[in-house]
Amino acid sequence: TKAAKAAGLTLIEARLAAMAACDEVYYRCYYASFFFGSATQVDLTSLVPHPPTYFTCPGLAWDAKDSGAASLEVFSGETNNDEHSSTSFAAPLDDSTRELLLNSWCLQERLPSSKAVADQRNPLLTLWQSRFLESIRHIWTTRYAFIKSPSALREALNKKHCDDHSDPLIRHETYGLCPAAETWRGSIRDYPANFYGYAVPTHQALEGVSAALDNEDSIVEAGAGTGYLSALLASHLKKDSVGKVVFPYDITPPRQANAGVEVTSNEYHGQVPTFIDVHQAQSFEQAQSILKSTCASASLLLCYPPPASEMAAAALSRYIVNGGETVIHLGEWQGMTGDKAFESMLRDNFNCVEEDVIPLPVWGTDATYLTIWRKKGGNYKGTQSSSPAIGYCSVAQCSNLARKRCRFARCLQYCSADCFQTHASVRRATLAVHMMHLSQSNDLNFENVNHFVPLSWVTGHHDEDGGHSRKKRRKKKH
Repeated sequence: TKAAKAAGLTLIEARLAAMAACDEVYYRCYYASFFFGSATQVDLTSLVPHPPTYFTCPGLAWDAKDSGAASLEVFSGETNNDEHSSTSFAAPLDDSTRELLLNSWCLQERLPSSKAVADQRNPLLTLWQSRFLESIRHIWTTRYAFIKSPSALREALNKKHCDDHSDPLIRHETYGLCPAAETWRGSIRDYPANFYGYAVPTHQALEGVSAALDNEDSIVEAGAGTGYLSALLASHLKKDSVGKVVFPYDITPPRQANAGVEVTSNEYHGQVPTFIDVHQAQSFEQAQSILKSTCASASLLLCYPPPASEMAAAALSRYIVNGGETVIHLGEWQGMTGDKAFESMLRDNFNCVEEDVIPLPVWGTDATYLTIWRKKGGNYKGTQSSSPAIGYCSVAQCSNLARKRCRFARCLQYCSADCFQTHASVRRATLAVHMMHLSQSNDLNFENVNHFVPLSWVTGHHDEDGGHSRKKRRKKKH
């Protein structure tokens, strides 16, 4: 009945709110264990499990009795169980999206039928997988997304948008199924970003970075924060016996992992211990002088540089002046990383080819990619990318710059209403990954700013025809 359905929705929303509150308590205890333990000479970390353990082990958090893995099996359409074989429970995934989830983002290893062992060297990926399984279990297989999505889309149409686009949080405001879902989505994304990093590196991403270092003897990460990415890269490169130097630096590194180093508090990571020695440097030039290598032999790595900040542009500018040839960027284009000056400078001086675009696991509505940029005029050959990762339309056959971006999944962006219509089936699959259910009669409104924000609000200007186009474009990976 209608009353029973409403009661069911209320119960799920109360559960999501309670889970977000429990997450906050857990992470506060975990953070406190770093400091109270050192002050009392007691190892409190043994009493407060690390996040990948807490959110993975049955009975500790929300994945009791491996129900998350069973939900993934249903969601991905991999189940042979007649009880769950109904297409109404499976997500409308196209082949490329299913490949992305199961193989590129390593969720295949979390299926009940898998005998693979999770890579313990990448706890942030393990944590992301666990929280994604929880999303499926609590939002998708309960049918909450099916029932709630139509009203969420309608309610979004009537939201009042702010005309002040100077604040990046306002410019990139995104919507969820309900306030409780948005709060929980924030809790599963923000805390791992604080304790580890803002992007989730996969094995494919680490391999891509390793391959990009052929002509460089070092990699310098600017604004390294906890050093999580640099630590993974150092381990990966050591395993492959490449012999490259990884040098992370930050203006204000968090508390160092080494004993005896002065404790400092980072704006984004507080006093979380670092995963590798993160050097203190005020600029890229100072970091280079500490490293004592020339820029021409080092790659520049930027992982989620702060939005609306000059940090990324300043580091890139000095890198270019000193002859740098390779830039590795993890984050969003025209999104919550860097600024317009940085992106313009990157495009003007470097090329990014199709093979050097790697989609990364998404938290909430994020659009996170790893892109590798090579200096223009070099010997590296390849088809210039027209990926949404660097501002182009999401439709594979289109080569126009995007004009509008989706409020429910920022990786969806289009140059025109025609491309919006063409992309319907892939859009359904993409939004399912973001726990939003679309049907033939229940779709987004491309012309409404509460469903699709004009990218002119982000960049300050944009061609009405969708920008420059390229005559030829090779089919890209979704």
